[in-house]
Amino acid sequence: MEHLWKLGHRRIAHLAAGAVSAISVGNPRPPSDAAIVRHGRYVSWLGERGANTWQLTISCPGWESLSLEDAAQAIEYMTRRDDPATAVVCANDAIASSILSAARGSGLSIPRDLSVVGIDNNVTCATMDPPLTSVELPFWLIGHEAMLLLHRMMAGEQIDDRRVSVPVTHLVERASSGSV
Repeated sequence: MEHLWKLGHRRIAHLAAGAVSAISVGNPRPPSDAAIVRHGRYVSWLGERGANTWQLTISCPGWESLSLEDAAQAIEYMTRRDDPATAVVCANDAIASSILSAARGSGLSIPRDLSVVGIDNNVTCATMDPPLTSVELPFWLIGHEAMLLLHRMMAGEQIDDRRVSVPVTHLVERASSGSV
């Protein structure tokens, strides 16, 4: 979000993986704890910058990619309004990939008409059309921390909080995001 803000975007939509808002595409599943936390961070982040008058969260079916129809409907929600989104942060790269395809199908130019950012930085990001800007998550570190937690649990240690938390590493900037 900070990257998009620095590029001049003030109407940044959020595509969530799970039912966290009244606006939805497809048939959203109940949200995971991660989806609820991300949505809360989206709302508070915008509020901290005085941009809490413009918020748009679209609930998606889950962590997998969207159907082309669902992605087209999300594009419609974001862009066919009096104050259209200029950027979108997707819950993951699979959803972002669907949005890129639907945007091309609807005649939008990425990033001129809509900047798109994903989360994961999976191996296909660099080959998407256009290449996807994505937040890189440290999956090896997450797995390592999860194994350490499992080892402690197997050793009989009392663990109150079983969540694994590691910091986000960095944003990999590519052609899907640009200035307003």
